[in-house]
Amino acid sequence: MTVIKWRQGEPQSTLSSMIKAGISLIPRYFIVISVGLTYFIGRHMFDTLSIPDGLIRPAENPYYALTGIERALTYTLVLSSHIGKAFLVDPVGFSHEYGFDCVRKVVSFAPLDDMRLFIPIGLVMGSVVITCECIMAGLQVFTNWLLMLAWLATLFPVSGFIKVGTSIADRISVPSTFAVSLVGGRALAGFILEFGSGLTGPSSSVGSDRKSSWISIRAWTVLKTVVVLLGLSSMWIKVDRRASEWMDSVTLLESSLSSCPRSAKSNLEISKIYSGLYPEKHDLKKALSYLKIVEEIDPDYCDVHQQFAHCHIQEGKYLEFEERLTKALMCPFSMGGSLPLWQQYWKLVTADPVSGADAAKRMAKYQKIIEKAVQEESEKEEKAEREKNKRDEL
Repeated sequence: MTVIKWRQGEPQSTLSSMIKAGISLIPRYFIVISVGLTYFIGRHMFDTLSIPDGLIRPAENPYYALTGIERALTYTLVLSSHIGKAFLVDPVGFSHEYGFDCVRKVVSFAPLDDMRLFIPIGLVMGSVVITCECIMAGLQVFTNWLLMLAWLATLFPVSGFIKVGTSIADRISVPSTFAVSLVGGRALAGFILEFGSGLTGPSSSVGSDRKSSWISIRAWTVLKTVVVLLGLSSMWIKVDRRASEWMDSVTLLESSLSSCPRSAKSNLEISKIYSGLYPEKHDLKKALSYLKIVEEIDPDYCDVHQQFAHCHIQEGKYLEFEERLTKALMCPFSMGGSLPLWQQYWKLVTADPVSGADAAKRMAKYQKIIEKAVQEESEKEEKAEREKNKRDEL
C-alpha cells in the first residue's frame, strides 16, 4: 500500500516522498491494524483462534501438537516448502494431504544432525544477501524487494503460530501469488528484452557485418522464444496433470503415496479402493497390506479398525471382525458408522439357534470392554474439565 501510494506520487522517487506517502496513509494504517487486532483478540477471547485439541490428529497434521523449539524448527521446513513451491522448486512433491511422517519433524536442533535445516538457513542467508544488494542498488529496487517479502505474510496460517489443520498446501502448483507473479513477470521481461543483447555487438552498415549481426539477433530471439515456450509449457503440463489427478480418487491417492509413502491416512484411503469401493480393483490381500502399513506408521490412528473389520468380514474371519468392530466402535471418528453394523451383526448371530449362545457370550465380553473404555474416557474428560476450571479461577 505504501509503495503503490509512493509510486503514484512525485515523479522522483525519494526517501522524503516515501515518508510523505506513509504519513498520508496513517488513517488507513490505523483502520487495517485495528481490524486485524480486533479479529485476533476476539477469536482469542472466544477461544476460536486455533482448532481445539482432539479434532486434528497426526495422520492429518503431524505438527499440530508440537510445542516450543521443536515446533518452531519443524515449521521452518513447512515455510521453506511453501517458498520453494512458489519458485517452482517442490522439495516434497504433490499430496492432497501431508500427513504423519510425510515430512519428518525435526528431532535434532543441530544442522549437521538434520541436514534439512540447511534449507531454511540457506533461505535466510540468501534473503539477507539480496536485501543488502537491493539497498545498494537504490530505493526503487529495495522497495520492490520489500514488496516481494510482504508475500511471506500470506504464509502466516502455516507458520506454526496458531494451530490449524493444514501443514503444507497442495494447491500451489505453479507461482500464482501477486508478489511472485510481479517479480517473475519482471524477470521474464528482462530475459526477453535484455538477455543476450550485449552479445550481438553493435549494428554495422557494412553488408556482411550487418547480415551477420542480423543472423545473431535472430538466433538469440529464436532461442529465447523456445526457452519461454518450454517454461510455460512445463507449467501448463504440471497444472494439467495435477488437475487430472484430483479428478479421480485412485490417481489422487497414488500421487499422495508417491510423495508421502508413510502417510497413514493415504494408506488407509487407498485400502478402501481395493476392498470393494472399486469392484474392478477388488484385492483384499492388497487392501490388508496397506492397512498393516497404517498400523505400523501410526498405532494410535483408530480409524483403521473399521476398515480392518470391513476386510475381515469379506474373508469370513468373524472373530477378527468382531474384535476390530469393537475397536472401531470405541473410536470417536468411526463410531457413528460402526454402531449400525454392530447392532445388525449381533442381532443376527445371537439369533442363530446353534451358535447363538456362544455369540451372546462374546457380545457380553465386548460390551464390557466398551463400557470400561467409555468410563475411562468420561473420567478423563471430568479431570480435564476440573483442571480447566482451576486455570480459569487463577
